[in-house]
Amino acid sequence: MLKAKLTAEGRPLAGKEIEFTTDSTVLCTDTTDSRGKATCKVPGKQPNEICYTAAFAGDDTYEPSTATVCKSKDHKDDLWSELPDPSDIHDDVHDLLQDHVASAGLPG
Repeated sequence: MLKAKLTAEGRPLAGKEIEFTTDSTVLCTDTTDSRGKATCKVPGKQPNEICYTAAFAGDDTYEPSTATVCKSKDHKDDLWSELPDPSDIHDDVHDLLQDHVASAGLPG
């Protein structure tokens, strides 16, 4: 499960569509809730090295924003044994997206 939180000037943005992707593959889209949170269940197993992107396309009020987090696995014995707990990946995407959108703020 991936999670992202969309904010502007420290406030959550509700009702905004977030698209979760890896490379050029759309995993899913979700609309932010009243706390600015969107989630995506990652389907199936993913390759040894993977990057997840959470993207907000922007609208008439807010600028577009994207955040990407990459994870890799060097050992071939157990593909998932050394990847962080899924909640850690959620936190990384959440923090990256939140930082980027918060810095975008309202148009000047």
